[in-house]
Amino acid sequence: MLTITNEIELRAQRPVVFDLLTTTQYWPHWHVSTRSVAGVTDRPYVLGEVIHEHAEMETERAIITWRCVAHDGPHSAALESSEHAARISYKLEDAGDHTLLARHLTVDPAMVRSVAPTDSAARELLWRISQQSLQRFQLLVHAMHPPRADAPA
Repeated sequence: MLTITNEIELRAQRPVVFDLLTTTQYWPHWHVSTRSVAGVTDRPYVLGEVIHEHAEMETERAIITWRCVAHDGPHSAALESSEHAARISYKLEDAGDHTLLARHLTVDPAMVRSVAPTDSAARELLWRISQQSLQRFQLLVHAMHPPRADAPA
């Protein structure tokens, strides 16, 4: 199993960030691989709920069924996909007027073997996708909840 960790700082309060992160209708707007979602989409998901993600990575397409297996809003949440041997967990921490968001992806490298033939290539690909996705999430958060003009950068 590979574990990829990415972090980003967002100029928004933790509850705002958590709600945007866990409302899956926004996933296609910020996650590089997400094409569409079904299931719980119009509100933050909660423990036990299921989300169906239509994803595309490089040339590969997949439908991934995620189940929320941990939920401590607005502090943390985790999703698991048993058929793809994958887990995504999020941890949010206050940093003044900012929120620090950590995303941890644990995945069987065989899941991406067709586009990343080695564990090293899989780690690099998944880290890059996750980092680009968090940067896009930052743009979404700041567009939907613009930082105050007097807030420190």
